[in-house]
Amino acid sequence: MAKLTEHLLDKWGIVVSPIKHPDGLIDGIRIVVNVSLSAREIDYFADVMEDIVKKGALA
Repeated sequence: MAKLTEHLLDKWGIVVSPIKHPDGLIDGIRIVVNVSLSAREIDYFADVMEDIVKKGALA
């Protein structure tokens, strides 16, 4: 997940936190949605993630 975290910040300016549980139960990213975020910002994040998933790579 470190690669995804770095990609989101460097290419898209999206800040997330990598999370890895010591027992290996969770290996992902933490995304915090706050009331201060606009619907446009949430849509932007969703569009970026959808594009990453569709391409299957961090390009």
